[in-house]
Amino acid sequence: MHKTVQPESLRKNMKLRLIILGLSMLALISASAGGYLYYSSVKKTVIKDAEKQAYTRTEMIKKHISALFSEYKKPIKILAGIQEIPGALLEPTPGNLEKASLIADHFNTSLDADVCYITDKNGNTIISSNRNDPDSFLGENFRFRPYFQNAIQGIPDTYLAIGKTSGKRGIYYSHPVHAKHMKEPLGAAVIKASVQDIEDNLILEPGEIILLTSPQDIIFVSTRKEWLYGLLWKESENKISEIAQTRQFGTGPWHWTGLKKNSSRYAADKQKNKYLIHISEMDDYRGWHIVHLQDPGIIAKRLSDPFIRITGTIIIVLGFLFVFLVLLLYMNAGKEIARREKAEDALRLAKEELGLYTKDLERQVAERTREITGILKYTPDVIYIKDVNERYLLVNSRYEELFGVKNEEIRGKTAREFMAEDIAKEFQISDHKVLMEKRSCQVEHNVSQDGEVYTYLSVKFPIYDEEGNISGVGGISTDITVFKKNQEQLRRLSGSVITGQEKERTAIARELHDELGQLLTALRMDAVWILNRIKDKDKKACEHASAMRDLIDKTIDDVRSIAIRLRPGVLDDLGLTDALEWLTADFERRTGITCIFEHSIIPVISNTIATVAYRIAQESLTNIARHANATHVDVSLHEQNRILRLTISDDGQGFDILSAKESLGLAGMRERAGIVGGILDIESLPREGTRISFELKIDAQGDL
Repeated sequence: MHKTVQPESLRKNMKLRLIILGLSMLALISASAGGYLYYSSVKKTVIKDAEKQAYTRTEMIKKHISALFSEYKKPIKILAGIQEIPGALLEPTPGNLEKASLIADHFNTSLDADVCYITDKNGNTIISSNRNDPDSFLGENFRFRPYFQNAIQGIPDTYLAIGKTSGKRGIYYSHPVHAKHMKEPLGAAVIKASVQDIEDNLILEPGEIILLTSPQDIIFVSTRKEWLYGLLWKESENKISEIAQTRQFGTGPWHWTGLKKNSSRYAADKQKNKYLIHISEMDDYRGWHIVHLQDPGIIAKRLSDPFIRITGTIIIVLGFLFVFLVLLLYMNAGKEIARREKAEDALRLAKEELGLYTKDLERQVAERTREITGILKYTPDVIYIKDVNERYLLVNSRYEELFGVKNEEIRGKTAREFMAEDIAKEFQISDHKVLMEKRSCQVEHNVSQDGEVYTYLSVKFPIYDEEGNISGVGGISTDITVFKKNQEQLRRLSGSVITGQEKERTAIARELHDELGQLLTALRMDAVWILNRIKDKDKKACEHASAMRDLIDKTIDDVRSIAIRLRPGVLDDLGLTDALEWLTADFERRTGITCIFEHSIIPVISNTIATVAYRIAQESLTNIARHANATHVDVSLHEQNRILRLTISDDGQGFDILSAKESLGLAGMRERAGIVGGILDIESLPREGTRISFELKIDAQGDL
């Protein structure tokens, strides 16, 4: 069978594929964004860590340089206090100068300093360890140097500057030289240490630049050589002129490094190289700063290298895995779409089949509806449906005709709203009984119509909804007026027959008792007479006469018994109670079965009722004697509230009423009970005995 995929289905599937692809790309972008955010977070953490490390690094370098700067403070004090030094200043004789020069040489060599020298109080150098070098300090005047000016005022000092003669950077340690008992210094002792040694002792990390700047921002120590003697920041011409006047850093020029601050944490040079900058002031050298520059690229590399090294492989594996999962998801989505298309085709076919089935079902429903409507319309029975509140929902045309109403008019109404009070009450009682007991029932209704009373046999039943709850009550009433009349005629006919039978029995019993009984009595008297005549003469004849007499006695008893069973005279003469008393006593005597009869005072009843009750009791005892195998029988006769009740029960073997075929005897009892309008009820179970009861409203009875 060729399958045709609808364009709308194709568009939906294509749209679904695009959605899945979009979701996959969105997942990829989300993963990338997550990775970037993670990388940014780690980078931010690393930069903060780098800032902390830069601070720590700067403080460590500052302490290291401070320690180096303090290295010659004690030696210069010792040098200034050696006796030969002030001696040479007091008496600058060749001998004293030579002794002092040897001491300066000793300190210079021992301390590995650049030079050690002594100036007089005018700043002229009289002793120098480099006196034999081309850049000898002898004769040089350093009066302009601040360290000399402080020393000559009695204040030790440390001073960083570029040498006037050597042009080399140095750290100048000065100390005043005193003679005994003299307050004024005779001169100043100076040790010049090399700054190059400080730079050489600095251990740098990758991307790191260390600068030592003066209060005028002159770079005095630098691990980046091209910035040495340069200006850290761009300064004005007046500031540069002031720097030149100090002669601390030579005659210049002091070029600007091009460094600019982008923020409080970052700076950039002329080549746009960006640095993380941290500045810390030296503790004992006011205005001097340690500047620490760190290349952010190195920091990023410090971050990315371990990150890539650690996570690179994972990212690559995860990437391949993600691509594989996306591809797998896309393939599964394709399979799912194919399965869905197949399911849609199957669903479409099912819908088509369902549509055909629905149409056929609708056709059948319409056909059944027409049939039911025809039945409701043309049936002679009266049909109606009510809800749980006993309001009419539907009535058929016969109902409309019987009560002269229309279906549309009574819909939603109760019977009391349009029926006579007595008829409505009769209908509602039985309807309410069905709703309460939730089971069907049969009732007879008498409805007056056109001056006549019609009898309807109604079958009423509960109606259930889909959930099993009662949703209403339905009723079908059949006109049984003719049947009831026929039944009444038949009852009267049967009663007439039975009455005739009873009269016939009475006549036969009387004839048996009177005619045949008298004949047999006469024969017996003759037989006795013959017996008396020949008893002494002919023994053989005497035996025959005696046998004849006995046979006649037995025949008389049989005739009497037959006459009594046909119609006991006590029933006509003394009534039902005495007749039953005699019947039960005779039954016990003949069968040996204990039979107890108990009764109350019975009002005068008709001969017909007495005969029916007696025959029912007689037939019951006959059945017990023949079939029950009982040992005890109870017979009771009572009257209460004008209801006569006769009950015969035994302890015999009983029988299954439902499966047992009703005998002619039981049928006869029912027929007799029905003739007088009574009810005969039979209760029996195997091995539990049998109970037969006859009830009759005495007021409702009449003679047949």
